[in-house]
Formats: sequence, C-alpha cells, structure tokens
Amino acid sequence: MADKRKRVAITAAIIGMAAVLVALGVLYAVVDSFLWGVVFHVYVKILLLPIAVIICKKFLENEIPKNYKKVTALCTGLVFVDLVVVDTIRYVASGGVTTMLFLPFCLPAMFMVISFYSAKERGVDEKANGRLTGIVGIPLLLLATFFEIASFW
Repeated sequence: MADKRKRVAITAAIIGMAAVLVALGVLYAVVDSFLWGVVFHVYVKILLLPIAVIICKKFLENEIPKNYKKVTALCTGLVFVDLVVVDTIRYVASGGVTTMLFLPFCLPAMFMVISFYSAKERGVDEKANGRLTGIVGIPLLLLATFFEIASFW
C-alpha cells in the first residue's frame, strides 16, 4: 500500500513539475521579458538536479555503502551551487547567454569527495589517500576554477 502511495506521489510531482515548466515556457514566450527568461532558466536547471542526484546515488550505493548518504548530500550541494547558483549569476551577468563549460567546478570537487570517502571505506592510509586526491584533484580543480572565472569575461 505504501509503495502505491509513493508511486502516486512521484507521478503527481512529475506531472506538477511538467505543468509548471509548460506554464513558465508559455509565459516566457508570450511576455518576452528578461526576468521570465531567468526564471525559466533557473527552473530548468533545478529540474536537472534530481537527475544528477539519481545518477550519483546509483553509482555510489555499492562503492560507498557506509557514507553514501553523506557523499550524496555533499555532491548534490556541489552540483546545486555550481550548476544552479553560479550558472544563474553567469546567465544574468551575460544578459541571457547560456555558457556551457568545458569542465564545471563541481566535477573535480565531486571527484575529490568521492575518492576521499571511497579510500576511507577501503581502509587506505590517509596520507596516501590525501596525496593521490591532491595530485589528481587539485590541478583539475584549478583548471575548472579557471574555466569558471573565464566564463564571466
């Protein structure tokens, strides 16, 4: 019985989100205002967030069984900040131009979080884990930061 209620709730949520998406799209097309363009852009980005969470959970359930809720929460926060908040600021600052980045900041940050907790689960030495994460993650993080900053020019 609870499974049926859960499916009905998920279906209702999906139909509701789709209805809001269509309403915002029609409003954006009819009114032709920059504000509605920003609202529509942010809403589409927020709709993409659950897809990232589901993918992250599917990959991490078996990899990090003990800490996968914590890692999923951290990764979701990183994706939200980068692909919703920073992208909205970039969208507004550029006057409505969407920029697709070569390397979003959240990817190397998520790599560092996942590799840290994955090695912690396997019992790898913390110094070796820190070195490996630093050697691979920090240059990627610096490169992603450069792309993020360069996207505002």
